[in-house]
Amino acid sequence: MKGLYQFLVDGLAPVPGPTDERGFYLFDIDGASNNNDYKPPRQSYPASVVGKVRNLKTKLHKIDVDIACIDVSQLGGCGVTAHWSTMRIDVFEP
Repeated sequence: MKGLYQFLVDGLAPVPGPTDERGFYLFDIDGASNNNDYKPPRQSYPASVVGKVRNLKTKLHKIDVDIACIDVSQLGGCGVTAHWSTMRIDVFEP
């Protein structure tokens, strides 16, 4: 299983990231999935992403954060669960 976060700023991948062109950030490779009634222990997977925006039309910007998994071994699917989570956003102005 691969575990992924997806970060989007105003519907686009944040630049400079580090994410791929669709905003995905890989946080786990070969992790345990919670499929087939198996519940792996809770893990902490921090991420740090930078996105630069310009306030041309508005100073309001939408930030989306999602979590996903990919069944790379094709073992019948995968699942991820987000328990208590914390997100911090810092804003810097020139």
